[in-house]
Amino acid sequence: MATVTRLYPDMPGTPSVTVPVHRKRGTPASEKRSALLAKVHLGKKQLGMSDEEWRALLADRWDVESSGALDARRLDELVRHLESLGAVFTRGSARARKGRASRKDIPAALEHDPHARERYMKKIEALLAEKGRAEGTHMPWGYAVGILKRLTGGAIRSLDQADEMLLAKVVAALVYDARRKGRYAGTWGE
Repeated sequence: MATVTRLYPDMPGTPSVTVPVHRKRGTPASEKRSALLAKVHLGKKQLGMSDEEWRALLADRWDVESSGALDARRLDELVRHLESLGAVFTRGSARARKGRASRKDIPAALEHDPHARERYMKKIEALLAEKGRAEGTHMPWGYAVGILKRLTGGAIRSLDQADEMLLAKVVAALVYDARRKGRYAGTWGE
């Protein structure tokens, strides 16, 4: 855990005290810092550095024992240094890209169905209503929007902006949840 030394100038003769730094979680700054820490550890793994080599690098360049003690600016410097040593950082995972269907894999008859969007929206509505009934509460449309945001990494923030492919993924997530919890998921296409 990172520490900060606080001095008490109003009390003569009082030694400095080292206290832990408390970082707020869930803020954009903490999320950026978490992402940078993940990149740092990925780079360390890619370069095959041992713990001794890693700690020596941190001690020599940044005068710390652990990458967790670095702030966001210094973590960014560390990421750039790891890139200069040969680490490669790409967006997303290869596993996620491997199974993804491309637009050319979708039959033209399904791609241009004028009623597909309407069917997906009705299915989402029915699955939300069933989830709410089973849990004894109202399940808002925001739940489906949250699934959509998670699927797109926050790029799409409304069901109105989603295409049929994304709506199908939202339906799949809701059906998966229903089956996992033993609720009725309905039959698709009827």
